[in-house]
Amino acid sequence: MKVLLYCLDENVDNNLLKHLKNCTELECECIFDKDKFIDLIYTERIYLAIVTLKNNDYIEIINSIKARGIGTVIYLLGDNDEESVNVYRYRCDGFINTGNLDNDMMYLLDNFWLLYKRIHRLKAVTFGRFDLFVDDERMELRNKKAKELLALCIDKCGGHVSLEEATDKLWYGRPYDERVKCLYRKAVMELNAFFREKGIDNVFVTGRGYCCIKKESLDCDYYRFIENPQKECILYNGEYMFEYSWSEETLSKIEVLYSNICDKLLHKNE
Repeated sequence: MKVLLYCLDENVDNNLLKHLKNCTELECECIFDKDKFIDLIYTERIYLAIVTLKNNDYIEIINSIKARGIGTVIYLLGDNDEESVNVYRYRCDGFINTGNLDNDMMYLLDNFWLLYKRIHRLKAVTFGRFDLFVDDERMELRNKKAKELLALCIDKCGGHVSLEEATDKLWYGRPYDERVKCLYRKAVMELNAFFREKGIDNVFVTGRGYCCIKKESLDCDYYRFIENPQKECILYNGEYMFEYSWSEETLSKIEVLYSNICDKLLHKNE
């Protein structure tokens, strides 16, 4: 899980990194250039951003993070507690006082996980059988085809699943007629009702003749693996949504990626 620091003070950077590196799930990077920082916001998935208040760059950075709309947790970094008012002014998540760094960082790490779970209430497990969790509770949709449609959307990594593709894969062999279109619409309605009931309104998206998921709004083992395969390869167990025949194409891609990682690790240890 990527963490970006925009600090401009090397000593403070080192102290921040010392605390963050104790958490093995976080991958931290210090950026000293505002434009590069903003580029990374738009090209990578950033889970936590720590931004200094030392100059007015922080306003543009905060606006860029919020424009991205993927639930990045934002902490502001300042030299005195009076500056913490900017947390409320710019609707950020917390404040770190450089004079009280050790205590503030302990609180940040505890609070970050709470904020992350609140934002990413939905978890998808794809390695093995496809399972869905809301607030750490396993869900079972009444309509199995609705669950399979959600799995197909997750497999697409945020890309559109057209009506034609969904009906072909979920109702393989059936004529593409009004009856099968009605089955698709029923599955979409079931998913919309499910997310509405759970109070989750930022994951499943529908349009005329397509549906998709907002990839950034859920925690998924497959996404973690493809974003950082070397670090997350331990998640892969040799299977991928094995109950769905259409998943075999993605499984073959995962196998190639996993084999390449194993080869690199083998050569590294020789």
